[in-house]
Amino acid sequence: MKRMWWFSVVIARCLLWLCCCVVDGHLLSQPEVDTHMQLQEQLISEHNDSAYVQRVMRLAKSAEMRSYMRPDLDACEDFYAYSCGNWPKINPANAAKPRETNFSTTTGQWLWAQATTASGATTG
Repeated sequence: MKRMWWFSVVIARCLLWLCCCVVDGHLLSQPEVDTHMQLQEQLISEHNDSAYVQRVMRLAKSAEMRSYMRPDLDACEDFYAYSCGNWPKINPANAAKPRETNFSTTTGQWLWAQATTASGATTG
C-alpha cells in the first residue's frame, strides 16, 4: 500500500511539472537560433584540444586562484590567511542565503549566463 501511495505521489509531481512547462511555453516554443553564436561555439569546440586553448585555460584558472591569495602575509605563520585571505572579498557572505555551496554558486552563475545570453539574443 505504501508503494502504491509513493508511486501516485511521483506521478502527480511529474504531471504537475509537465503542466507547468507546457503553460510556461518551454515545451511548445522553439528557441531562437543565433547563427553567429553557433559559429563561435563551433570554432571553440573545433579548437578545444589545441595547446593554445589548454594554455589559456590554465592561465585563467591560475589567475583566479592567485586572486584568492594574500601574498603579503607569511605562509609559515598563517597558511589559511595566506592562501585564502581574499576569498571573503571576492565571495562576500549573503544574509539572504546563510548556507551556500559550490554547487549553488555554480548554478547561480550558469543561470545568470543563460539569462544574459537570452536577453542579448532578444535585444540584439
